[in-house]
Amino acid sequence: MAFNICVNLYVKEVDFFRSIGFLEIERHKMENSDSVVIAPLSDGNAFLQIWDIEFIKKVSPEVANDKPSLLFTVYNI
Repeated sequence: MAFNICVNLYVKEVDFFRSIGFLEIERHKMENSDSVVIAPLSDGNAFLQIWDIEFIKKVSPEVANDKPSLLFTVYNI
C-alpha cells in the first residue's frame, strides 16, 4: 500500500520554499492568493502545501494559528 504525506503550512511568503530549493509540484489560485504544493523530490511521497496566512485568516480563522497538520492519503486500497 502506497501513501502520501502532506503537511499544511500557513506563511506570509508562499514562494519562499522554492527559493531554497524545493520543487513546485502544483499551484492553485484561491481568490487573490496562491496555494503551492512543494516537495524536496519530484518523485517522492512527502509534500508541503503552502498557504498564504492572510487567506487562511479570512476563510478559516480557527486554524490560522494552529501548528502544521498532517494529511495522509492512500490510493488503491
